[in-house]
Amino acid sequence: MEAGVVVVAAGEGRRFGGPKAFVDLEGASLLERAASPFASFRDRVAVLGDSSVTAPGVSGPEEIWVTRVGARLGETHHVTLRSFAFSGSKAADLIDNQLEPALAFVPDLFLVAVGANDALRGVRLRSFEVRLDDLVSIMVESG
Repeated sequence: MEAGVVVVAAGEGRRFGGPKAFVDLEGASLLERAASPFASFRDRVAVLGDSSVTAPGVSGPEEIWVTRVGARLGETHHVTLRSFAFSGSKAADLIDNQLEPALAFVPDLFLVAVGANDALRGVRLRSFEVRLDDLVSIMVESG
């Protein structure tokens, strides 16, 4: 398995007028720029994260950034997108609870959105960085 990893800034960006992942930067969205090195690996996408992925309180799935990502990728690729995200998750929870089933899915691309709960719950920045590095390293080592 050869997989790519993209860590994105999710959520509504009031200054940007929409989801941060789709902010236009010189003709391409932030997500498109981040994923471009993995353009040939977009068939199976695993999403790990927190409520920035699950989007509680939105009026419908079309408002969730992950749905928009899947639709965008689906314009040029046959995409199977599976979310393993769970509201309230911290970086450690992604490693402990989401990573194993995501790896079993054998994705070509991982999307990761995490960090808000770490900050809200007082996780030290260095601890967060170590866990995020561990998460990405395991994903990269998987293929």
